[in-house]
Amino acid sequence: MQEQQFRNKVIWMSFIFSVMVIFVHAYNADLFAPAGVVPADGAWRTVHTIESFISQDAVSFAVPGFFMLSAYLFFRDFNWEKLTAKWRRRFFSVAVPYIAWNLLYYLGYAVIPRLPFLRTVVGREPAPLAVTELVQAVLNYRYLPVFWFLYQLIIMICLSPVIYALVKKKAVGIVYLLLLAVSVAFRFDCQHPNTDALLYYSCAAFAAVHGKRFVEKTDDRRYCLAGGAAFLLTVLCAAVVRYPNTAVLGIVLIRLCAAAAFWFMIDGSRLPAAGDFMNQSLFLYAVHFAVIRTVNKATALIAPALGGAFLPWAALAVYFAAPAVTVAVSFAAALFLECRFPPVWKLLSGGRKIRK
Repeated sequence: MQEQQFRNKVIWMSFIFSVMVIFVHAYNADLFAPAGVVPADGAWRTVHTIESFISQDAVSFAVPGFFMLSAYLFFRDFNWEKLTAKWRRRFFSVAVPYIAWNLLYYLGYAVIPRLPFLRTVVGREPAPLAVTELVQAVLNYRYLPVFWFLYQLIIMICLSPVIYALVKKKAVGIVYLLLLAVSVAFRFDCQHPNTDALLYYSCAAFAAVHGKRFVEKTDDRRYCLAGGAAFLLTVLCAAVVRYPNTAVLGIVLIRLCAAAAFWFMIDGSRLPAAGDFMNQSLFLYAVHFAVIRTVNKATALIAPALGGAFLPWAALAVYFAAPAVTVAVSFAAALFLECRFPPVWKLLSGGRKIRK
């Protein structure tokens, strides 16, 4: 795969993972259901089953996929001489937006709920206006829970020299990955970083160091076989989680194998050029929850006027429309900021460009 094709495939993968994350947070049956309780039968049961399956199962490998993409890109051409430069780039592309977005959300939750006509949509009390609260908001993503991903990613970027030292030699790397898997199985989690996140990240780092030539190849029958094997491993792990004491490791391996299968089963040499709207990456990840929440809650407030029989299907329609609406709103905001307020856009996007 040529370099341009590889970069194009990464953009496609990142965008598809972003759409999956939108679905994860788009579940809305409880918001539309009377009194916030989803009935156990009838149309509501159907809507709940469909949304739950997609949000909790079908797209659950999206964030692990992000961890693996991030690790692969970091270690793809890694050597000790490049460490400082890579850290510097990640500081501006990851750490700075992390701080900026957490600060922005904190200010939003501190101000917007104090406006009576918006309090119902926000659905929470105003955030306290205090320095200690601001520190917690910025450092511990208190008002932007989806940024747990960036929090974990920042920790693993800081640990990158240790990870590289462990995976540099193939035998040592395999033992290291097995120990991580055992730690997950026994539910040992240091939380900084999470053990499962470290496993996703380290597996991709190992692949970048020892399997770059194969991972980026497309004109080989073994490439398709690898995708099929990863898919079969996903199915096998799904069967394993049914047995006691294997659930956690099984779920983690399902997501790891599913993300790998997804990569191998997409031929990067045949993908069309990614559109500008796919270049939103971090910006889309940052705004998607606010957009989804606003659309769901605002629609849920007016939906009862349609009549009780239509409510379940209105919820399902909004659920499936969520990715398109969110991407459109995010893209419009991104274009506006990039055009009108370039410094703000640079700060919030980590220096990424929306237009080629």
